[in-house]
Amino acid sequence: MKSDTDTTGMVFLLGGQDLEMATIRDILDAQGIGYEDKRLKWGARLSDYKEEIARLAASGKTICAIELEEDLAELPASYVRIDHHGDRSGLASSLEQVASLLGVTLTRKQQLVAANDRDYIPGLVSAGATADETDAIRAADRKAQGVTAAEEEQAACDIAAGMVTAGGLTVVKTTCKHFSPVCDRLYPRKRLLIHNDHEWTFYGQDAGRVYSSIVASTAYAGVDKHIYRGGGANGYVGLEQGIYAKEQIEDMAEQIKEMFPYSYHVFYFPFKWRPNRTEGRDFSHQVDLERIEEAAGTSGGEWERVSYDPNGNPHMDEQEQRELFGEMQYYFEFVHDVLYDKADAGSKRIVRHYERREPKERNVTYNIEVREKHYELKVDAINLNFFSTGVGVLSFFLKNLREGQGDEASIRDINQYGRRIMPPMRESWTLSTGASCPSP
Repeated sequence: MKSDTDTTGMVFLLGGQDLEMATIRDILDAQGIGYEDKRLKWGARLSDYKEEIARLAASGKTICAIELEEDLAELPASYVRIDHHGDRSGLASSLEQVASLLGVTLTRKQQLVAANDRDYIPGLVSAGATADETDAIRAADRKAQGVTAAEEEQAACDIAAGMVTAGGLTVVKTTCKHFSPVCDRLYPRKRLLIHNDHEWTFYGQDAGRVYSSIVASTAYAGVDKHIYRGGGANGYVGLEQGIYAKEQIEDMAEQIKEMFPYSYHVFYFPFKWRPNRTEGRDFSHQVDLERIEEAAGTSGGEWERVSYDPNGNPHMDEQEQRELFGEMQYYFEFVHDVLYDKADAGSKRIVRHYERREPKERNVTYNIEVREKHYELKVDAINLNFFSTGVGVLSFFLKNLREGQGDEASIRDINQYGRRIMPPMRESWTLSTGASCPSP
């Protein structure tokens, strides 16, 4: 049925192919409205229609671009952007936006197509789709994306051969070009990472956190230009195909896996400290933090001083600084001097904070042998705090990432034996830094 909306002069440019885009094309055909469709893949750009845009703009047409990345220096004067991804995540689906623009009422099937594209299977369930309707919509979507029967079979083989579940995250490395046949077969999963040699996509809970982590990574400057996302904080986030090398894709996948360990452990080892040659001096002299730097041998060694500076710290990446800033907002300001090594504290300094360089630069492991069983934990950080009370704390931050040591018994073993370096003894020992500490 022809809409009463005046669509004179409108021309639509269609983006990456899927069921939603095919449904939009059907509506435009039914309404007799002009469009350009190059049957592009996901990640389509405005520049893919550069010649058409120049021609249409010269003739005074209103150009409606559907899910096309705006990569042109100048946009047409009469231009309408239709999208619900990236910075427009959370808006109505592109199909619903087109229907609203044209004054078209969607059929039930079209409403389900919109719900599927907006919120995947949970969207279909919320829209009241039956199990048969859900299966039919998902099958039609995969077909519209270009998924072949051979890919459907390959997806099943890849899942059977290589699915790994760790810390609430399911990981599948596939040889398929499309991820939807893998994703659909594994629904529902709390968190799902699918990757091949050319791209990766994360689905589910914490998608927003994965996005922030990858974008903040100093190893991939500018990666935000090649990341797509949608569905909100618990939707999906992925990397455009063919942007990074195979080794870099693997590295990003490992970074994501490490965000979801089987368990996370922090072992604290308190000790007493006192610089050498201070016997007989008053207490304030014995616990003078200004004497730590040279006495501890930290300058230029494997320990680096990391203090909080509101103007930025070269030892902290952007994500670390954001997290620390957020944490400081949680605690009352009058306790900050006790918790943080602040660059502007001056003579009032209560704590000096040091971090070991090795965990930041290479893979470091914390190994435990219990009843002939070996546990290996990835060292996330090794921190050392000296307090102006003559007390210090050495801290190990550890990720349990290995399959086979995520059960309750293994985690109890790790907790019980991992901290045995600090039994209840009162003897003293001297660190190579020159500080006096309780015996391990």
